[in-house]
Amino acid sequence: RHARGVAEATTGAGGAFELAGLSAQEYEIHIQPTRAHLPPAEPLRIRGGAEGVRIDLAQAEEVEITVLSSQGTPLAGAQVSLSVTRISGKERDPIQELGIEGGRGRGRTDAKGVARLGGIVPGATYTLHVQPPQGDGDHQPLRRQGWVPEDDRVRLEAGSRVAGRLTDEHGAPLAGASIQVMRPGEREGSWTSVNTRNVRTDDEGRFEATSLPPGPLRLNADVPGLLRDPWGEQSEQVRHLDVQAGNTAIRWKITLGEKLELTIADPNAVESWRSLQIMEEGAKRRFGQHLPIGEQYKVVVFGLKRGAKYTVSLYGLDGGRYIRQTGLSVGDRVALEVVEGLELSGRVELPDGVTFRHIGASLRDESGNDLQIGALVNAGKFRFQGVPAGRYTVHVWGQSEDGAWRGTAEGDAGATDITVRIEKR
Repeated sequence: RHARGVAEATTGAGGAFELAGLSAQEYEIHIQPTRAHLPPAEPLRIRGGAEGVRIDLAQAEEVEITVLSSQGTPLAGAQVSLSVTRISGKERDPIQELGIEGGRGRGRTDAKGVARLGGIVPGATYTLHVQPPQGDGDHQPLRRQGWVPEDDRVRLEAGSRVAGRLTDEHGAPLAGASIQVMRPGEREGSWTSVNTRNVRTDDEGRFEATSLPPGPLRLNADVPGLLRDPWGEQSEQVRHLDVQAGNTAIRWKITLGEKLELTIADPNAVESWRSLQIMEEGAKRRFGQHLPIGEQYKVVVFGLKRGAKYTVSLYGLDGGRYIRQTGLSVGDRVALEVVEGLELSGRVELPDGVTFRHIGASLRDESGNDLQIGALVNAGKFRFQGVPAGRYTVHVWGQSEDGAWRGTAEGDAGATDITVRIEKR
């Protein structure tokens, strides 16, 4: 793996492998072994052209976890997984551990309630996670910290559920809203998220959350198109409702308030999975929110402030096009035009002898707004497309084994010769 390219190979008979297309420079070799073995503690460094490379893998541990229902009977179909918390006394980032990726350190229980997990680091400390089978709302998930690998037997506690209907102030159902369930935290007055599967309201605004702990709960509703200003009055628009576990007849109303209606003038220019970004103009603290594009390429925004102005944008469309509309306010009905943009490109002066794990670039306009356009730095070059006319600052960031690198440079849209020098921070 190198900032300027990646090669991959799968081992054949006798563990032999060949990585082709490399140049005569230094690379890192990352290994994803089978369940019975562990990757090297550190990536192997080697130069292109080397032959006869030998990589020795350590033996991994395998364990069996038996999952029982709240009644003490074997529970089939439960998802069991591990996340690494400590190896040899050093804290590690769980998402960087191969022990929890690609089927390693995870499994599903069989008819006897047994899950077999491989790829486990000897002497490591894990967090054990058990999720009830899909569709089983009668049990709570289990999370056991400080778990040392060994054959084990766990029993899930009985779970509760809540259900109800979500509507606006006029009684109309709110479809597609995301419902988050919280339980009381360890500190007084605090709340902690309950690890429930994705809960959304249907076309009639109905919702149901299962596998919940008993006692008091707090429901948070995230309604599509409802603005959430974490510093202003709109923070109250993120509604919550306190209920008791077991309540399945909840009637919940949310006031949406003032709205703005937007449509895409040329729907063929925008993929339906894309989302617009809206920002309040002139706000002391800027916040951006993405708005999913709905059916007929229409977006309705709620929770706007009277007297405030908003900017809506979407960059990086095919063919170097973009959408940007300023000065929008409460009650407007606007057809957003798709506009041809400019290119902004250049190069990054990469330091000699440094291998970057990641390196990329972003754009910021003269008002300090970050454009939702990103670019990878490939062979020291970057390129932004669909950029509105104006002056911008290019921000380049990179991560090497030695730390973070940063650099900036200014340029006008249309420039193709911007040079960014990065330094270690």
